[in-house]
Amino acid sequence: MDKARIVMVLAQKDFRDEEYTEPKALFDQAGFEVVIASNGVRPCRGRFGLEVPSELQFENINVLEFDALVLVGGSGAQQYFRDPMLHQVSQDFNQAGKLIAAICIAPTILANAGLLKGRKVTAYSSEEQVLRFAGVTWSRLAVEIDENIITANGPQSSKEFGEKIVEVLKSKP
Repeated sequence: MDKARIVMVLAQKDFRDEEYTEPKALFDQAGFEVVIASNGVRPCRGRFGLEVPSELQFENINVLEFDALVLVGGSGAQQYFRDPMLHQVSQDFNQAGKLIAAICIAPTILANAGLLKGRKVTAYSSEEQVLRFAGVTWSRLAVEIDENIITANGPQSSKEFGEKIVEVLKSKP
């Protein structure tokens, strides 16, 4: 897939800057188009001060227009743990067989959306018990791929996370 379209979800504040910047640089390098989404169309601020404008609200995400959904972590991602609109978007991507990726604490969003039961998943260590309770098989790998879902364990894995997303999207016809 030459010109994949990715929607990246950022928290309004305290997303992990490198969990956004490192994959985004790889997506740009691969020629992919990236659209930033959050629960409001206003700038999102990273933990270390990076400001990124949000272009799309969750309710306006059309799954048919995108090839992948990428959830960026950081402590701010907790605001989406119980967000029904983001849960619905995640479920729509899954139902359409599209790629879904989440890093750091963001896999908990997918678990709460009912998408991770029986899946092999990694995430930031603080989420292990919650995810096990949600029925996942916990992985100690930095990045884990289970069918159409990619998870990563935190900022130190940002580059590998981005590389796996690019690899999977480029392998699609």
